[in-house]
Amino acid sequence: MFLPGLLHRVKEIDGLRFEAHFEDPGVAGFAALAADYDIVLAHSVDGPEVFARQGLQVIPLLDEPLDVAVPAHHALAGKATLSAQDVVGFPWMGVPDGFPFDTVLRQIEMQADSPALRAQLFPDLRVLEALVSAGHGLSLLPRYTALKNQGKGFVLRPLTGVKASRSIVALARPEAAARTTIQRVLSMLKTEAQAVAEAPELRDAAHGNEAQAGRMSEE
Repeated sequence: MFLPGLLHRVKEIDGLRFEAHFEDPGVAGFAALAADYDIVLAHSVDGPEVFARQGLQVIPLLDEPLDVAVPAHHALAGKATLSAQDVVGFPWMGVPDGFPFDTVLRQIEMQADSPALRAQLFPDLRVLEALVSAGHGLSLLPRYTALKNQGKGFVLRPLTGVKASRSIVALARPEAAARTTIQRVLSMLKTEAQAVAEAPELRDAAHGNEAQAGRMSEE
């Protein structure tokens, strides 16, 4: 979500060499990556405080809502918002145990007082999108990340009654964060995160979906 815009910003600094690597650990694994990288992008559904105990510098970047992804022609697609009771009885395209989004699914189970059927478990959001689009069940997807793909077989609906969002942060060792170059890149990350959250196309898409849901509900 951040990388395309960040790379444009980095190019503006002469002599800066920027290397990005993809890792996708459970929440507990993000802090350990700071030993190998100058900056680690991490996310948690429990807030930035989760990482503050690790002795690292924690730079909050973005709070991203987690929405329920529903197949476009599913019975729930006609509702503007969804509750735990609405969604718990359907098959779920989930993430493995220990990955952040599973914590929200557990909250759904507690709120609905019923276990969810975890039909398929994948750590890759694009795989989850594809499974939902094919009609295999529901999933939890981050709104800003998934909204641009909405309309390709799935729709996003906000979840009510359950805290459903993830905090995206940058982590750095204190000695790394003190370096001028790292400070500049961290500043770029904060600017890019703000640009993502305020992107007009995301707001317009969200408003359009709300209107569509309203029409479907009236019908």
